[in-house]
Amino acid sequence: MSTLKEKIKKKIYETGPISVSKFMGMSLNDNEYGYYKNQNPIGAQGDFITSPEISQIFGEIIALWIKNCCSRFNYGNSYQIVDVGGGKGTLLKDIERTIGNKYFSYIFVDINPYLIKEQKKCLPIADHYTDINEIPEKPTFFILNEFLDALPIKQFMKQKGVWKEVCVDVENDILKYCYLKPENPNFFYDYGLDKLITEDFYEVNIGLESFIKKLSKILNANGGVALVIDYGYSYGSRDTLQAVQNHKYVDPLEDPGKVDLTAHINFSAVKELCKKNYLKYNGPTTQRNFLLNLGALTRLENLLESNNDVQTRNNLICGLNRLIKKKDMGELFKVMALFPKNNFIPEGFD
Repeated sequence: MSTLKEKIKKKIYETGPISVSKFMGMSLNDNEYGYYKNQNPIGAQGDFITSPEISQIFGEIIALWIKNCCSRFNYGNSYQIVDVGGGKGTLLKDIERTIGNKYFSYIFVDINPYLIKEQKKCLPIADHYTDINEIPEKPTFFILNEFLDALPIKQFMKQKGVWKEVCVDVENDILKYCYLKPENPNFFYDYGLDKLITEDFYEVNIGLESFIKKLSKILNANGGVALVIDYGYSYGSRDTLQAVQNHKYVDPLEDPGKVDLTAHINFSAVKELCKKNYLKYNGPTTQRNFLLNLGALTRLENLLESNNDVQTRNNLICGLNRLIKKKDMGELFKVMALFPKNNFIPEGFD
């Protein structure tokens, strides 16, 4: 067996169709062929590019946001900044360059061996863990930039008035979607379908609940805040599963293990899980509003004043524009802050 696709087919032949969540889990995390175990996905030569790689201002603004939060806390003067799924390390490097390491230690939480090597080169002083439960017990700033979108989802479709679960099967040796009786007999209430009125398609991030529980336990025990930055929506339900390869959208079933699989975040679901897990929240606001509220344009002006190189100036302008323009990442990406139930109100939110 040479590919993950063949491994998935074998599993389906042996046990029957698998849910979309199981398909995502194998595609991304299979120990032999999983995307996050065997690919170097970020950058011009990878499959996608993230905000820290587009503009240094992104990391600098988050760094100043963290510093501002510290002035409102009563946790002392020692904090850790944890980048979960930290990419190539650029974001933490920009943050450390901006606010230093006198009061802050730096941590990456990642499982991708290629990216871990990049992170160690990028920020040698940072520590590495594979799960947030492993990090030291101290006040923590979590950065969740395009992390939640990679957690596994389940999908349901209503056919002739009956809810069916979207699954993956094999037909004529090709992976195909099929629609079956949900594998969880209590799905209707467990996944919130009982609250739907007009929808005929529903998507639920089943990895989100367990992650928010872990996050809440750490934040409530040690103090801190989690900054969530991701693409998503606040109302309705839709099919958002997507696959990206070489910066282009492709069929999610075509080449598992070789493509990045993600789904948009339902921020209403994040809010509900915060309420259940003793967390408060601000947002979501748009990435555009968050960056502009915190002075991104002023930072751009300062950088342009100190740079005479035409190409550098152009890159700075184009990079920030891509992050804040409504037709690019400015409106699609949303930002939330999650924190323990206290009177803390973070900056940057409407």
